[in-house]
Amino acid sequence: MLARALLVSFQQALRSIALTLFPLAFIALLAWATAGSSTGNTSDPIRASIWLWLGAHLILFDLSLPPSFDSGTLSILPLGAALLPLLAMRSGMNRSISALERVKPARIFFSFWYIAFILLATYLSRTSDVKPSLILAPLYALLLLVIASLDFSHRALAPFRFSAHILTVVAGIAMLLFGVSLALHFTIAKNLTTVLQPGWVGGVLLLLIQILYLPNLAIHALSYFLGFGFALGAATHISPTVFTIQQIPAIPILGGLPTGKHPLYLIGLTLFIVLALLVALSVIRRHSDLKNRIREFSQLILGGSIALALISYLSSGTLLTSALHPVGVRWWPIPAVFAASQLIFVVLVLLIPAAISKFRDRTDA
Repeated sequence: MLARALLVSFQQALRSIALTLFPLAFIALLAWATAGSSTGNTSDPIRASIWLWLGAHLILFDLSLPPSFDSGTLSILPLGAALLPLLAMRSGMNRSISALERVKPARIFFSFWYIAFILLATYLSRTSDVKPSLILAPLYALLLLVIASLDFSHRALAPFRFSAHILTVVAGIAMLLFGVSLALHFTIAKNLTTVLQPGWVGGVLLLLIQILYLPNLAIHALSYFLGFGFALGAATHISPTVFTIQQIPAIPILGGLPTGKHPLYLIGLTLFIVLALLVALSVIRRHSDLKNRIREFSQLILGGSIALALISYLSSGTLLTSALHPVGVRWWPIPAVFAASQLIFVVLVLLIPAAISKFRDRTDA
């Protein structure tokens, strides 16, 4: 039985890896073939495809950048790319569960093989110039495996469904406003594209990368409209009330960044609080007694804050050089606003009325 479980989970882990690695290998080979190479060494696109696959798992890279080979880090990676391994992991887990007919052993064995493959790929693809993190590789893989294994129809996740929808709506609105800003500054985006001169293959790949970075930009835009803003390198800060930046990287989508201070955009904080109150009202509608309401609010505040902090952390980082560190948002402001709005609602709408009612009952008695 154990041998069969190991074999089935091994096959499904290998299949899940192939679902994402092979398309990335094709992309790397196409880019290598069209760009040309002075050595003609086919190990280059193979290693590059593994790096792309590891990057899709959000694993950071330590780099030595030519021509001076200054050390740098690539830790801000596209959240959109993580959807590919997540879907592959979920498919592989479900197939393992169907074959073994036992949920926990199937997930454990599948996770074991997947993490083993991640570690092997990380170790074999390391060079003197590009070093994927051996320490973070299993941790990030485990995080994605946990997310992929979640049963979103489970009763325990019920408190988070409506709040997840609200977060999606808020991030979507922020991204829509960023899109309007990009349209208004289209000339800047066009000039940035002209500077890069990517060619048709490079242009397609550049467009794809920017699409995969849209979830990161959504978090950054959300932080901007909440008033916290974000950084785009050392000694920079972009928010409705503070605008400190000298230059931007040659990435076309960044042409949509604001060009100055816009204090009126702080109205986004009001919208966020209103939507957070809608989340609180959904908890009240599901429960009639105070004890269950407090219990679900506790779960919502703790789980929601951890999720928002994790998303904020993963959406930001370092972009190659120390001059572009940090890029993105700080990990704590968005979850702090969420937790504070929920706590205020609990105190004003639940605890204070309950205390007043209890005091009146004692007085009447």
